[in-house]
Amino acid sequence: MKEYKKVLIFTIVLVVFETIMYLLAKFSPFEPTILLSTLDQKLPVIQSFVMFYYLWYIYLIVLPCIFYYKDKKNHTRNKYGTGLGLTILKNILILR
Repeated sequence: MKEYKKVLIFTIVLVVFETIMYLLAKFSPFEPTILLSTLDQKLPVIQSFVMFYYLWYIYLIVLPCIFYYKDKKNHTRNKYGTGLGLTILKNILILR
């Protein structure tokens, strides 16, 4: 249980971080940017490709766990790099 403590703390911090970012975006005084074009409306939705869309979310959870068990040192470095990059990106998108 002790070895999973860092993973559990990271997961909790990630959920809290995402909640704070959501609340900042929700109560922001700026107008939201809609990323939709006329081309997007003309493209048909093929139901068999929706499966890949759902699998993407599973990959987002499973791959970091696999990387954690293979190499903990690199996982920590990648975790902080990804977190910093996502923080910068979200702040750019929110404050734009």
